[in-house]
Amino acid sequence: MSRAADDRRSAFIGYMGLGSHNLDFATAVTGLARLLEARPDVRFEIFGSIRLPGDLKRFDERIRLVEPVRDYGRFMERLASLKWTIGMCPLAPTPFNNRKTNTKWVEYSACGMAVVATRGTVYDACCADGCGMLVDGAEEWFGAFDRLLGDKALHRAQVERAQRRLRDDYSRDRLKQQILSVFARARALADQPILTKLSLDEFDGDRAWGWAWRSTETAGVQPREPVQIWSGDVLIGHTPRRHHRPDADAYLGAPAWPKGFSAPIGALNALCRLMGGPESGFEPTIRFREELLSTFAQGPRWQDLAAHRTLRSADATLGWPLHDLWWGNSHLLKARATYQSRGDGQAETRALRVFQPSRQADGRLALAVADEVAIHERQGVCAFGLRNPFMPVLLVGYDGDGHVDFIDLIPFPSLLRGGLHAAEAAAVDDSGGGLAAVRRLNDAYLAEATGWGADQLSPSLADIRVDLETATGAEPIFDHQIREWIALMFRVPVAGANAERRVASDLGDRAFVEYADALFGREAPARPRDGRLRLTLPSCAIPAIGALVSRRLSSGATASRAACVVVDDSLPHRRYVLALPEAPKTVRATLAEGRTSFPVLSPLTDDKAATAADALPAAILIRDLSPLAKEALLYPTPRDAPVILPSSDAAGPARISIFLRACDPAADIGVLLDSVARQKTTAKLEVILIAAGGGAKQRDAYRGLLRETFPTSGHLVEAGSAWGEAAAINETAASASGDAFVFVESRIILHDPRTLETIARLSLLDEVGTVGCMELRRHKADGAPVFGAAGYFPGRVDFSVAPALALQEIDCSALLAGEIYPVAANSARFFALSAQAWRRLGGMSPRYPREGAHIDLALRLANAGLANICTTLVSVFSEADDPPKFMHDLAAASHLDLWRLLPALKSSAVIRPF
Repeated sequence: MSRAADDRRSAFIGYMGLGSHNLDFATAVTGLARLLEARPDVRFEIFGSIRLPGDLKRFDERIRLVEPVRDYGRFMERLASLKWTIGMCPLAPTPFNNRKTNTKWVEYSACGMAVVATRGTVYDACCADGCGMLVDGAEEWFGAFDRLLGDKALHRAQVERAQRRLRDDYSRDRLKQQILSVFARARALADQPILTKLSLDEFDGDRAWGWAWRSTETAGVQPREPVQIWSGDVLIGHTPRRHHRPDADAYLGAPAWPKGFSAPIGALNALCRLMGGPESGFEPTIRFREELLSTFAQGPRWQDLAAHRTLRSADATLGWPLHDLWWGNSHLLKARATYQSRGDGQAETRALRVFQPSRQADGRLALAVADEVAIHERQGVCAFGLRNPFMPVLLVGYDGDGHVDFIDLIPFPSLLRGGLHAAEAAAVDDSGGGLAAVRRLNDAYLAEATGWGADQLSPSLADIRVDLETATGAEPIFDHQIREWIALMFRVPVAGANAERRVASDLGDRAFVEYADALFGREAPARPRDGRLRLTLPSCAIPAIGALVSRRLSSGATASRAACVVVDDSLPHRRYVLALPEAPKTVRATLAEGRTSFPVLSPLTDDKAATAADALPAAILIRDLSPLAKEALLYPTPRDAPVILPSSDAAGPARISIFLRACDPAADIGVLLDSVARQKTTAKLEVILIAAGGGAKQRDAYRGLLRETFPTSGHLVEAGSAWGEAAAINETAASASGDAFVFVESRIILHDPRTLETIARLSLLDEVGTVGCMELRRHKADGAPVFGAAGYFPGRVDFSVAPALALQEIDCSALLAGEIYPVAANSARFFALSAQAWRRLGGMSPRYPREGAHIDLALRLANAGLANICTTLVSVFSEADDPPKFMHDLAAASHLDLWRLLPALKSSAVIRPF
């Protein structure tokens, strides 16, 4: 019996089970209750005798209990008639459930229901390859329900894949073949003389369970030999046969002799998949005398990564629970663990051996011992050396008898604290890259690298090019260990870029270019992988692991706004995580000519689908973020350059309306007016001075300055107070003649004559809201510019009293040098906006004072689909105080609801110091 996926009642979730399943059902109740609370349209049904938990009784009117049916044929008919959208398969982590079958998945799938099941259980194998959703915890239960109910195409595809698996693997003919094969194997074994037997029965968690026997042991002539664990041609260690196996005893006899064993081979299976499969030379095997069985060839469940956990020993289930792991130096790892006695009579962990893949003399890859350390009871921290700080690390613990106690894998050790990729882990963890974040990111990157669940999707990245124009040869990318890791692990070639540009600038530098080409070619992969994107890096960068493992997006998938990570290598206590969402295409067009200050992703072909959105974090930049020289701050684009924008795609305005806000009576408005008058632009200027407060004498002085500087195009508007400023600006803007509106406070000086033309051109681009630029602040002591803020970035979120968000200004002069990027909002002191966008939104809201109206304007623009952008290609000078020491709690000051901020935050760059 099989029912179509689209023959469903909408938004019905069900669970079938008897009263003995109360503990299992309890593991999913919190996530289900959250869904029922969030989705009033969802209904829930229980088919069976299980009692309704107390947390669900408040939804009693939306819950129905269906009486159990004892006859199986009638039971299946009744189940199919319920037409649930989703069938639940929760399981609690109990020894009994470790021996469960996947019958619920079979019955749900046959009835056309999508399955959501507990991860790390019997359902892992049947739900693999998109035939079910695996979850762990209330958040994931809720997320799975919400996705399947909200996406009919996803629901239908999952059910169709599950029913296809039912037809292929669970048909009567298939079951008949399996039973007959067992009988045939038993008959073959019975016909052979018993010499040595080795059998693998089950893969549970990260352990393989089986039995081994040698006929001479019956007479007690030979000692009971342990079973060997191998990776390729390298012996990892031994595991004893200490478990009694009645099933094997019934066939072999000698029940007094233990025959069963368990071997921790999950990490070895994961390493084999990461290195490219059995042909890579890392195939894990269990051996006993002349018998050999590959754990990798046992079937899909044995290769499944769902049960794999990076650094499983950190779960404190073994005799050496790991609490922290970090880099002591470039080739020394340090570990902090608590030695504990098991108390079960088994030997405890006494030694740790470290393996890494290493190139052998004949050129092939194989595991090699990097270090070995003894573990003592009072030892809190131990250290061990590595051959290559980027290659995977295999940690093998041995007990006092020399048997393997555990095997742990660190797929990407450079994510650990102190490694070159540590900021990637810190980007996903509030504690700055703790062990928990490293484990999660390693697991996620391992799954992405091996294509688990998405084998049909090719990698995004095809090759890497390194900008040689300003390279010295001392940068990290020139380290052969990094290039070897990229070539061996990911099969991505690295080559130079802009070589001829370097030679043209220094004719004597042809030798360096040839040296770099030879260096990059030395570690070139024998078989480069397929991909669609090229990553061009500045010489000071290394590719992020996220970019190397990333696979192209499936059809209909949503691009991830993941982080591009910037690391300040000269000041280890100051690091920044920089997330750059994809800018509007018109903004990207302005950066088309030779941009090398940040990584560039470009398609290798004219395939329009191959976009930079296919990749995860692009690169880690290791650069000197020391303060720039005064000239570089005042003129980020050299002053002898006639224009600032590198592309002519952004058309210039015909007229610019400049709104000068005289908010500080002590400020010298004449200096600002003079700097505006000296701007080099072909546009006609209209200058409007908004005076809030001040007496008649002050306003007369303003009129005199306007007549002197802009005799025909300047006029004064009186706002009365700061609260009336927005209304005055709106009234004046209604009749303003400019294509672009520029708002300037009286404390700003436009020292660069190209400023107005640049910022006005950017404001006229499609999909752009407000536009800002770098604002220089001076030091009180000497007046020198020391801080270059450029836009507001999301900062701290606070839910302690009421939802509130702090936006922060960060010195972007070196961090985002020479860039155009999206921000949450721009400073009210200086920003521009097209007249069309202004009138589309109705101008500023008079509900807010000066410090909130521009934030409200930016939020409304973001909600309308326009991006607020900022640039460090040009700067203005501010007479404001020293750099701010704290974040601006602008949300609270303006009484802006946190949820109104979210669209602006989602489209903004995020800079996070830690």
